Amino acid sequence: MPTAVEYINAMREQRNISFHMIQKYLTNNNLKSAVSLDKLVSYYSGTASQDALQLQDINKAVLVLEKIYKDHLLYGNRTVFIYKIDKTQVDNVANLLKLLVANDAQKPEVLLFQNSYPFNIDSIQLDKIEIGTKFFIKEFDENNSIRVISCTPRAYRKRFDIAPDALGDDYLEYDEIHAFKTGVNQAFDSIVLHKNDGTLEIQIDTSHPISKDDLNNFRTSYNVLLQDNYRQSNKGVPINIKALNIFSKIMNLYNEEEGNIVVLGHQTLTGSIKHEKMNSKDKNLKIEDFHTGGLHAVNNQIGIFAITKKYDSPKWSKKAKIGLLIDGGVRLIKADSPIINCVEFIDCVFSSDYNYLINKLI
Repeated sequence: MPTAVEYINAMREQRNISFHMIQKYLTNNNLKSAVSLDKLVSYYSGTASQDALQLQDINKAVLVLEKIYKDHLLYGNRTVFIYKIDKTQVDNVANLLKLLVANDAQKPEVLLFQNSYPFNIDSIQLDKIEIGTKFFIKEFDENNSIRVISCTPRAYRKRFDIAPDALGDDYLEYDEIHAFKTGVNQAFDSIVLHKNDGTLEIQIDTSHPISKDDLNNFRTSYNVLLQDNYRQSNKGVPINIKALNIFSKIMNLYNEEEGNIVVLGHQTLTGSIKHEKMNSKDKNLKIEDFHTGGLHAVNNQIGIFAITKKYDSPKWSKKAKIGLLIDGGVRLIKADSPIINCVEFIDCVFSSDYNYLINKLI
C-alpha cells in the first residue's frame, strides 16, 4: 500500500496541487499540517520522533489522502466539453466506450499505465511514448454512467514571474521578467456517458497548463476518435452528437444569489469591453461598488461572455472553495447564435463537488 508521503509527493509533483491545498486537505480532516513541505514529509514519513498520536495520524492520513488523490484524479481540475447524444444511440455509444478499453488492453503501454495507476509511470518510460498518443486504461460504471480513462503523454509550458532584482543589477531596468518551464506530464482524461439522458462529457485533464488552441485540438481528436470507431462498429453510421449550449447559463450564474463572482468579462451596449476581477475569492464582484455603479450607468445592459464563480464545497462547506469558469471570448456575444459547450472546473476534489457544479449547467 502507498504511504502518506507517496500521496503527498504525487499530489505536488504529478497532479500539480499546491502545498496550500494539501494543507487544507489535511486540516479539513483533522490531521496535522505543517508550515513547509519538508516538515510535512518528515512528520508523515515517521522520521521525526514518533508518539502514539503521530502514528495514529500517519495511519489515518494514508486512508484520507488515498481517497482525496483518487477522487481528484477523476473530478479535480479539468476542462469539460459537454454534448448530447441521440437517445437511440446511447447503448451503442456505451458499448463503444467499453470496446475502446478492451481493444487497448493488451498494449504494453496500457499494462504500464494500469500497473502504476493511480500514479504516473516513470518519466523515463513516459518519454519513450509519442506525445499525444491515447491509451484507454480503465472503465468505471458510476450510477447509470460510464467513465473511461485515457492516459496520454502531454507537453506543457508553464510561465513563472521573476523579480528583476533577483537576477542582479543588469536587469533592474526591466519592469517584468518572465520565464517558461516546458515538460511532459501524464494526463488522465476521461470520457463520461450519462446513459439516462444521453449527456456525454469529454474531460481534459488541466492539472498542468494547456493553451486554448491545444484544448480545442484535444477535443477535436477525441470527437474524431469516437466517430471513427463508432462508424466501424455500426455500418458507417455516425454518432448523432450535438454540443450542449450553455451560453444562457452564464447569465443564470450571474443572477443567482449563491456563490461569489470573482471574474467577469462583458461588453456594454456602447461597445466598451470590460474585464473585472476581485482580489479575493471570498468577495463578490456583483455587489462591488465600482461594478454596480458601472451597471447603473449603462442601465444594466451588458452582454457577458466570461464568468468565474466560486462556491463553498458541498463536502467541506466554507473550509474550501470550488469554482467554474466559462469564457467564450468577446466574439461569443457578437455571434448571431452564440454557442459554447466548454467549462473549466476549479479545485474540485470529490464527486459531490463536481456534480454540484455541473448540475448548474445541464
